[in-house]
Amino acid sequence: MPARHPGTIQLANPGRQRVARTWHTTRQGPPGQQVAGSRGQRHNQHFQSNQLRIVHDAVAGLAEKPLGTVLAADCVFDQLQADLLRSQFLPREIDETIRNFRDGTPDGELASRLCGLIFLIRKLPREKVADIGVRATPEMLADLLVEDLEKDGPRLRRDIPRILNGLVADAKLIKIDDEYSLQTRESSEWENEFRRKSTTLNGDLAGVNNKRAALLNAECLKMLASVRMVHGLSKTARDLKVHYGSDAPATVGTEVPVWIRDGWGDAEKVVLADAQKAGTDSPTVFVYIERRSAEDLKRDIVEFEAAKQTLEFKGVPTTTEGNDARSAMETRRLTAESNRDRLIRDPTSQPCLPRH
Repeated sequence: MPARHPGTIQLANPGRQRVARTWHTTRQGPPGQQVAGSRGQRHNQHFQSNQLRIVHDAVAGLAEKPLGTVLAADCVFDQLQADLLRSQFLPREIDETIRNFRDGTPDGELASRLCGLIFLIRKLPREKVADIGVRATPEMLADLLVEDLEKDGPRLRRDIPRILNGLVADAKLIKIDDEYSLQTRESSEWENEFRRKSTTLNGDLAGVNNKRAALLNAECLKMLASVRMVHGLSKTARDLKVHYGSDAPATVGTEVPVWIRDGWGDAEKVVLADAQKAGTDSPTVFVYIERRSAEDLKRDIVEFEAAKQTLEFKGVPTTTEGNDARSAMETRRLTAESNRDRLIRDPTSQPCLPRH
């Protein structure tokens, strides 16, 4: 007789912790969907009134299972599916896609589970304060779908990438960086518009360079805003005058010029030579920002701008499918913005100071 357990969720590893965070977030209310007005109020009240039933039914299913069996995160989708479909948070087209995968084969069952879980994950908030860090990547999806702690991990990590690749090839999913999202006719139109914007932006090298320079300059100004420079025993305040470009800055009065250049426009040896030529009597501070992750930064700048322009061009949809496509594009914009800002902060966090 196998050992029994009361149906508790095991949190022995980061994968199970992600399950708990996903479960906790999705059962608080409709994932990523807040509807204004009486309809949204009624839906949220109805959803919350059924929380105990949802938790009870999910855990009850484990009561007679062998020790080592845990709740997979896609059980949340199974519990919510009818309510989400009835309240139009789950588009009927997506619901039919998920149901049609269940053809009695192991691959069909896994594809259905993956798509249901991906739908939920893409609805989770991505704002900095609310983001729990769960993403629809192959690794996280494998962690979240584990039911048998002893056997499921290796099997899911082997099968999930193959299933995902097949769904992308069949235009059921779309891959965005390392993440996956469900594809609908409406989202396909949004994706095509995004790709057109991206192509135009990638062809405008000068425009991308200007945006990168503006972002680097803004980050430098933010860092320098907290710097207070005093001079001599009298501690006379000296103002910092930021200067960009290849031409040397002029010195005016008691101002201290901060000459900032980066690896996209100047070689480090040129900046070093200028600093040595100026000598120790020069008040100029020479700052050099190394060129790091250039292609990644360009990609994130383009993706952010393309997503932003797509959102502005497409406007506010009037259908559930359109709102879902807009939400996915907004997630893409937020992700690109976060990656872009991280790369911008990286080279400016410790800029080279050849000489001052």
